[in-house]
Amino acid sequence: MKRKWVFLLLVVTLTIFLVQPVTAGSTTVVIGEFRTRGPNGLSDEFVELYNLSANQVDISGWKLKGSSNTGYIMVRATVPANTILQPYQHYLFAVSGYSGGTTPDQTYSTGITDDGGIAITTASDVIVDQVGMSNGSAYKEGTILTPMSVDQNQSYARKPDTLSSYGGHKNGTDTDDNASDFIFNSGSSSPENMSGPTVITLRTLTAKTAPLSPLAALPVLGLVALGGLAAVAALGISAGLVRGRRG
Repeated sequence: MKRKWVFLLLVVTLTIFLVQPVTAGSTTVVIGEFRTRGPNGLSDEFVELYNLSANQVDISGWKLKGSSNTGYIMVRATVPANTILQPYQHYLFAVSGYSGGTTPDQTYSTGITDDGGIAITTASDVIVDQVGMSNGSAYKEGTILTPMSVDQNQSYARKPDTLSSYGGHKNGTDTDDNASDFIFNSGSSSPENMSGPTVITLRTLTAKTAPLSPLAALPVLGLVALGGLAAVAALGISAGLVRGRRG
């Protein structure tokens, strides 16, 4: 009986190892896109959240916070109770003067300074994600972003990641370095709210069915080989157990 449980534990462990995707950085909610000013000036601001995980995330009571360039912190908005983000779903905060076409899930009245910082925290004030536009900001990760200074349609958007040869999450890159994780969209912005599409990959179906190049196929071949080794090991253990019973 003891050998049987050891065998089952090994098989489960190998299965989890083989199907687990390799990711880096945050695995829950991140700041997907934002701007501190738009065509209508400083009041034309938004902050979009993105659930990059494959699980529901309860963000009830979570706080959107802003920091000045001297580190002064202020809560801009608190998420209402019973707010659940589905996998790959967005949540949109916006100042009441926001001019974009996407309806915010929640509005707030006091904007965040261009050279400040933004954070999303839990109800108990644990920082989930943050971004900064000055060294004096209380919120930032690694190298800061350049502050916005022109009144135009614009945004900083988190880069997509590449979990596979076919693409990854829309806003999935999170290396804990703001300059590496975000790109500046000059003249455009595309925030999404809870009603928006739950986008996992940027590639089209045509790209997904295209043949892999030899180099791109290497990770796949490696995974197949690893799976074969795991299967051989499992069969070997199973055969050993059978022999043990017969003995």
